[in-house]
Amino acid sequence: DIPLSSSLSVSSYSIVLWMNSQAVSRRGVFYLTEGEGGSVSEMVRLFIPTSNFMEFDKAGSSVPTEQGNIVIPFNSNTWENIAATFDVTSLTGKIYRNGVFQSQATSVDMSISISSSGKISWDAGGGDFQGQIDEVMIFNKALTDAQVKSLYQLDLSK
Repeated sequence: DIPLSSSLSVSSYSIVLWMNSQAVSRRGVFYLTEGEGGSVSEMVRLFIPTSNFMEFDKAGSSVPTEQGNIVIPFNSNTWENIAATFDVTSLTGKIYRNGVFQSQATSVDMSISISSSGKISWDAGGGDFQGQIDEVMIFNKALTDAQVKSLYQLDLSK
């Protein structure tokens, strides 16, 4: 867990990371949360709801209905680049795999406001992530398709 030292209001954003996951259900990959444990009022998350599927959404006790629920397949035991973006102007959440757009949800509010009690985590109560995560990047804007692809290709050239 990485605690936040000051408040953070994120309307448009992007989360980009590399992961090599075992095929295990109900495991958190990345969480940006307001609150701790059972008192998480809102969170943006990338998690594995069932084996070999990744979900991007916004949930929590102050969120009446989960927002986004964008689900894509991924390969377990293989390094994969996952990017998730949210654009507040178009109210669109998108998810990418290995630099390629996979799916989106429109007319959703996945913005998040976090006080200094918030944190970045790899487990928000759903179970420890089993695998490896590398090169996590958070941007305060929704990256374009071309920018996501460029970041993926840049990492491959290392």
